[in-house]
Amino acid sequence: MNQSIHPLAKAFGALILAVASLGILAPALDVSASREARQQPQTVQDKPSAQAPMQPIRPAAVVTVNFEELARAEKRRPSALQSEAEPLEIHPPMTIPEPDVPLSSSELAKPPLDVPRLESGGDLIGSPAPAASFVAQLDEPKVGTPTRAIPPDTTGAVGATRIFSTLNTNYRIQNKADGAALSTMSIDAFWAPLNSATPGPSPAPSPVTGVFDPRIQYDPYTGGGRWIVAAISNSRSASASVLVGISATSDPQGTFTLYRFVVGCAAGVEGCDASGEWADFPMLGFNKN
Repeated sequence: MNQSIHPLAKAFGALILAVASLGILAPALDVSASREARQQPQTVQDKPSAQAPMQPIRPAAVVTVNFEELARAEKRRPSALQSEAEPLEIHPPMTIPEPDVPLSSSELAKPPLDVPRLESGGDLIGSPAPAASFVAQLDEPKVGTPTRAIPPDTTGAVGATRIFSTLNTNYRIQNKADGAALSTMSIDAFWAPLNSATPGPSPAPSPVTGVFDPRIQYDPYTGGGRWIVAAISNSRSASASVLVGISATSDPQGTFTLYRFVVGCAAGVEGCDASGEWADFPMLGFNKN
């Protein structure tokens, strides 16, 4: 009886020892298997899709300014005005040539378009008369200088209580109710604080100069209203820049945060125009963000 039980006990003990050994070796086997899986070449289906490298556009300079304080400081500086203004020609927007294709006889024979009508059948109704009428910013020389820009590139926007207009020379803020001028300064003076912003990129771009092609928008939806301004500077150079400013409130005489984005390339660099390149004739818009 004892002799028959002894071999069975040995076999049972060996089985327990084998199970215990597998339990000890299992973690090592898992690690080895996962390592081999990583070393196996991925199939086309398993390989993740390649993505183009992305890099955010970073400003070369950022600074916070106060519009009214800058306007007062410029007004206190000695004036260099002369009796006659000296014109400064601004580079006109570039155009794309169109082929000179004459119209066919069938196109020339087309009748003129009908005048559009309302669904009611009557003619279109004209725009209502303006609630107020007054002179905005005249084509004047740049503040403190005898320089007048040609063309003036007039533009502007209307806010809740203010009108913010610009030429290629000056910014002006007016009262919306009666048109009274509240603040006027040159666009160069408005963007000049970007030159003192630190830290700057390396190598540092040339100081902001020759600001032109200004744009203005009023956003009534964000934070109770804000003003967005943009312009171009340093054309035809490696320091050519897009300038963007955003007001802190709906008051354009208050605080703005200014940004400078360098977009130019130097003449002589492979792929660049021989006379330098820049972001010419910018447009400006905004969304809910």
